[in-house]
Amino acid sequence: MIEGKKFFAVRGYNKSGTNWLCRLLSLHPEISCSGEFHWNRISSQLIDTYNESESLHGQPGLLDATWHAMDRFIKEAIVLACDDEATWVGDRTPSTIEPSLIIGARVFNLIRDGRDIMISAAYHYFNNPDFFPAFNSIEALKEPLALFRADPTHFHRYPEQLLACDELAIDSAHYWAETIRKNQAKIDEYPEMKCLEVRYEALHKDIERQRKRVYEFLDVDPTLAAPLEFNTQPGFKKEQPNKFLRKGAVGDWKNYFSPRLRDLFNEHAGDVLVKLGYVDSLDWLDEKELSSTRQKDQRTQSTIQDKTKTGSELDEKQVAQSVSMASRARTVLAQDEFDRLVARPVFDHDGSVFPYFAVQAKGCRILDSAGREYVDWFNANGANLLGYDRPEVVQAIKNQMDAGPALSLMHQLEVEVAELLVEMIPCAELVEFWKNDSNAIAASLRLARAATNRKMVLHSGFGDSQTLRMLESEQAETFPFGDLAALESLLEKNSENVAAVFLSPINVEISDTVYLEGIQQLTRQHGAILIFNETTTAFRLANGGAQEYFGVVPDLTCVGNGIANGMPLAAVVGKREVMTHSSGFGFDETNRADTFSLAAAKSVLELLQREPVCERLAETGRKLRASFDSIAKSAGLNVELIGPDCRLTIKFHDCGSLSQSAVCELFLKECLKCGVMSNGTFLPSDAHDVQANEDTVAAFKSAMKVVKAAVQSGRVEPSKPESNAPIDPRAFVTIGFLEAIQIEEDVVRVHGWQLLADGAPDSIELVSSSGKVIPAECFPRPDIEAWIPSQPSALMSGYKASLPVADFVNQGQVEFRIVAKRQSTVAFQCSVTKKPQSDWTEPRSTNEGLIEV
Repeated sequence: MIEGKKFFAVRGYNKSGTNWLCRLLSLHPEISCSGEFHWNRISSQLIDTYNESESLHGQPGLLDATWHAMDRFIKEAIVLACDDEATWVGDRTPSTIEPSLIIGARVFNLIRDGRDIMISAAYHYFNNPDFFPAFNSIEALKEPLALFRADPTHFHRYPEQLLACDELAIDSAHYWAETIRKNQAKIDEYPEMKCLEVRYEALHKDIERQRKRVYEFLDVDPTLAAPLEFNTQPGFKKEQPNKFLRKGAVGDWKNYFSPRLRDLFNEHAGDVLVKLGYVDSLDWLDEKELSSTRQKDQRTQSTIQDKTKTGSELDEKQVAQSVSMASRARTVLAQDEFDRLVARPVFDHDGSVFPYFAVQAKGCRILDSAGREYVDWFNANGANLLGYDRPEVVQAIKNQMDAGPALSLMHQLEVEVAELLVEMIPCAELVEFWKNDSNAIAASLRLARAATNRKMVLHSGFGDSQTLRMLESEQAETFPFGDLAALESLLEKNSENVAAVFLSPINVEISDTVYLEGIQQLTRQHGAILIFNETTTAFRLANGGAQEYFGVVPDLTCVGNGIANGMPLAAVVGKREVMTHSSGFGFDETNRADTFSLAAAKSVLELLQREPVCERLAETGRKLRASFDSIAKSAGLNVELIGPDCRLTIKFHDCGSLSQSAVCELFLKECLKCGVMSNGTFLPSDAHDVQANEDTVAAFKSAMKVVKAAVQSGRVEPSKPESNAPIDPRAFVTIGFLEAIQIEEDVVRVHGWQLLADGAPDSIELVSSSGKVIPAECFPRPDIEAWIPSQPSALMSGYKASLPVADFVNQGQVEFRIVAKRQSTVAFQCSVTKKPQSDWTEPRSTNEGLIEV
């Protein structure tokens, strides 16, 4: 039975990752790893029996024969437990190395930082106290165990309590160090033993390189190994602390250790920590720095937790009502935009991470319909300049209610607000009011065309040019932001036809005076109207907007809803000779200057004139940027907040194998979990106070840790709902991931998982561009079932298929559709295209119905 087989053993202390390494090894067709047999217990009993038996002392040959018989018995048992087709078969048992146990076997010595093991071991106990009867009699463990059972997030909220019991910490530190020492002693005693040291941290940092090492150690071809699967990726289940298999991220100990715990660990295992190179000396934690940092972190975290309900704290009735309302929104809203701008595209299909409907807002905070509160840095795209529910603005609106919002005659407020705008904005000589930014922008373009009798618009820094495209008879071209030469070339090419140059003075990154002066000069030379889009920059950079800040005055300016602190009012302001053409293009709007919005605008503008609001916005942004930069530097991440202090935007660099958008999305979702909301841009309001800044800094720290782990591992886990939180129906229009596309000689192998609104599909088909249909094989996914327990059918969400290359690959490009069916009817489709030279580095979400790689 054992002839022709080769043997290996995977050894390491508990929670070192032996199970992970076993799964990685088994991805190779020539390797099969079983476990865990704990053969060391048999060998130790045999040795004890020999030492205690006087009759055996004089018969060394008998002991040798017995040992060889046991060796054959162990090997036969391992072969029976492993894949019969494998050449290399092995046993995975968390234990010390025993070279004579499986004679001639190669040994993997798996090592992990004992401090991280201490954290994982503690969670292992609290999840499975019945497995540790020795600890169950310890009085100090009873209370934290009860708290953990009542709330699995308890130790996330109160990390100092995880290892408050010395017995638990000492046991982990002592036996970890003892195992390391014994293993090294065996390696020194048996120099002929083939042993490969594998570090858990190295597997996380570069798993492909490390698994190549382990395959080559067994003399097999690494290229024959299957691609990484869901549960072989670095960090699998690391964010499920209430699950049995929790391993934790590398460096997780930093979230739990205290100076007292440092000293206790050093007493029992510090020398081993130094010898392994995890630290340079026993002074690896600065007590003063840690104490102040932890106190501040815990105070800030407590503030967030008090204000933001976790999944286990959400009121069931509130959540049920919110879920019901979300479903109704999908039914009756044409664009189902109940999340509004902040949710798109960053937070779509996020599995209840994103807040529900807004219920109340005050200052810089917003409360959702499930009872969760957030520090809001989006502020309705910056329109809430002064913050929500500003008393002066609210009172101004109340005072105007007797007159009503819509009147047949002009109200004097329209004149008073226009006078304030003319006084504050340099280019403003005349004013025209509109209800929203889009209409103001469209009106400015029509004004320019009417004034010049030309059609073409050159624009930059506008982002989505939907408003430009929707104008009838449109002629528009873009030029790169900051590229003066490109604009000059376009103007020379179309000199007699350019009506306007439309420009956002700030397009994520701030512009400069020389660039804007150059644009101003070019438009004058070619007789074009210069329009500044200041729908978000007016009253932020300065009371007069970017034109006051840079000292460059355009012909027209579009001013957004910040004029009325979020009330529906916008304006076009500009030079008299251009603005007088407003009556000639037949563009009007009912209620474009309602008195409620005008009253709010008057209050806002008068407040801006008497208080240094712009300076306060900039100061808030400066402090936020400084904190962000410090946290990013400590985390070793190349990320920054770019743009002016009053309008900051996240920009990630050097994200390894991950895309910048994926990393940014992960960061923002993690901030949401900590009660901080942004779409990637941070727009301070006058209501963002010291507490809001501290709450945000705490969220940044938490999010940076998750992002760092993702960048190191090269994998972003699919977004998971909070513990015990219901699954939001937004996540179940459809939710799924295509996890792998592997092109072989004759077939393309694909696998993934898919769920519909009502559970797993009845069937899944893969359809080629020519119409070839391949039914997928559905198989159980217990990991998805554990992630989404509210969907009983989630277990059967997995699928895999082998697609003929002849039908699904054209000149190296893979093309097919994933078709999910319910009762033979198509319920969902996702088109997939993988280009010849593209790399498949991570699972792709099918939620949007399109995957292009």
